Amino acid sequence: MAIDLSDETIGKIVDGLITRGNKFAKSESEQELRNTKSLLSHYLLLQNHLNVELPEVSDDVPLSQYE
Repeated sequence: MAIDLSDETIGKIVDGLITRGNKFAKSESEQELRNTKSLLSHYLLLQNHLNVELPEVSDDVPLSQYE
């Protein structure tokens, strides 16, 4: 079951697909840029979060179930 399409119809379909592809690529790159900006703006918060000192635990002290 073949569908006969005119050259004009095929051209419109191709143009529509190219336009959608360009819009998708643009929105995807904009999202990556927003993510990068967000990481840079929150860098100090992330760095401070990673610099939290953990308590020392010695091997001979038994831990409760909450520790």
